[in-house]
Amino acid sequence: MSWQKGADEIQSLIDKGYLEQVPANPDEAAYLIDKARLHLQTARNLAEVDPEIAYDALYAAARKALTAVLPPAGPILRPYRRLRRVRGAGDYQASEGAVHPDDVERDLPAAERIVDAAAQVVPQMPVFTPRRR
Repeated sequence: MSWQKGADEIQSLIDKGYLEQVPANPDEAAYLIDKARLHLQTARNLAEVDPEIAYDALYAAARKALTAVLPPAGPILRPYRRLRRVRGAGDYQASEGAVHPDDVERDLPAAERIVDAAAQVVPQMPVFTPRRR
């Protein structure tokens, strides 16, 4: 596994100041994956009682997994934008039913795939080394 596929995009994000280079920390990455799995369980547990918080939890799981490793974009990551959009609806469309238990049920598998993919990538992915200017 290498950064070859996403290196130019990551480098561009670093150059523009959207990403910051930080030292690799395998323990922190493992912690984030563990927290992501806990958030997925929270989403499952709260889906019927409080779907807005459940959706926040599934979104947080995907976000933390992606923070643990910035994998190249692919079919597994495509749902992330939808997760962010629906989660935002819970904050900005405060009316009853802005986020429904069906939203959680529909998107929980996508969040689980993102977390699972990150968990597989973390131990294999080399540290990204930016180009020197």
